[in-house]
Amino acid sequence: MKNILLLTPIYPAADIPKANTPVVHYFAKEWVKMGYKVVVINYVVNFPDLFYRICRPFEMQLTSFFSSTIRTKPASEIKYNIDGVIVKRIPMLKFIPHSKYSNSVIKQAFKKTLMFCKEQQFQPDCILAHWLNPQIQLIQLLKHKYQVPSCLVFHDSGRDLKSIFKNKADEYMNSVDAIGFRSEAIKKKFEKSFNYRKPNFYCYSGIPDDYILNYNYHRSFSIINSFIFVGTLIRRKYPAEIVTAVSKSFKNEKYQISFIGTGAEDKNILKYAKKSGHLERVSLLGRMYRDQVFRQLKQHDVFIMISKNETYGLVYLEAMAVGCITIASKNQGFDGIIKNGINGFLCEAGNVKELTSIINEIRLLDVDKLKDISNAAIKTARQLTDSKVAENYIKEIENINLKSL
Repeated sequence: MKNILLLTPIYPAADIPKANTPVVHYFAKEWVKMGYKVVVINYVVNFPDLFYRICRPFEMQLTSFFSSTIRTKPASEIKYNIDGVIVKRIPMLKFIPHSKYSNSVIKQAFKKTLMFCKEQQFQPDCILAHWLNPQIQLIQLLKHKYQVPSCLVFHDSGRDLKSIFKNKADEYMNSVDAIGFRSEAIKKKFEKSFNYRKPNFYCYSGIPDDYILNYNYHRSFSIINSFIFVGTLIRRKYPAEIVTAVSKSFKNEKYQISFIGTGAEDKNILKYAKKSGHLERVSLLGRMYRDQVFRQLKQHDVFIMISKNETYGLVYLEAMAVGCITIASKNQGFDGIIKNGINGFLCEAGNVKELTSIINEIRLLDVDKLKDISNAAIKTARQLTDSKVAENYIKEIENINLKSL
């Protein structure tokens, strides 16, 4: 197997908001390094022009409400190459967010996909897709055309499968030969709701190999008083609650909290900081490049993000890679990778009382125990580099038994 056709609604480009996750590209560029030819079809949603004119003045508020970046202009159809990955963006029109595309739009996207593959003289050996809509419909059409194994990676519990596709859901799922789950929590929720029993695997993300393999710094943990959050400042990530929990733990003792990212919750962060009487101890650093984020993580003791509906949370892994004591959410994307009290801590999403208790617990731990947790976190991160997770992903696909199709 050498040719990979990769379908996704989200893919990095110069004209796409930087806050959109580049996770699919991290896999694709590693596969190119491994000698595979990767063609990405980016099925990006476009709405009528009126939608963008109405949304443009409320971009920040809508991003916070919907917990995802809102584009303020339609995307154009383009072809480009990024890190050796060939990308074709195909805009697809619909009128209602989180709805099914019309049959005519699906057929047009299918035809454009076939035409592009023909232009590239590209015959896929497998079809891999991320996210449900519209990928699951295109999988069915493309699988019928190319007669190759297919895989759909779920970034959520599949909650829209029946609500969007209704009685066609079973038919579409029959065209999927393997299922990838972005986390253990997603798999549990999916299997609780559906009876689709197919070959499956965990599709974890990784961090750049050189960020971890060349990292030999070990922390002293002589004092724990610096905290950091990295992510979009939106309600479901509860950044402001971190301020309350830390201030309750420290009261009038010295501490510092840094927030990397932008979003509508910056106002609440400052509001909570003023309420605690420690505004000078809270820093809003804005958006940063990945290298800058790593430098900041190295300068802080504890990373906290207790968000809900967290698919995976690559930033947790980045924090663990540099030895931060990491606090993640229970029953969310990183539960299963973080083992409570072993390589990090788990807290109920948004629970200030529990977070305060965990911070107090961390502060009472002796230095040797903190070092053990930190070193266990680094060890976990070493197993989840970009190259290792990409290799594992493609091995899972190659292990699909074609005779069972």
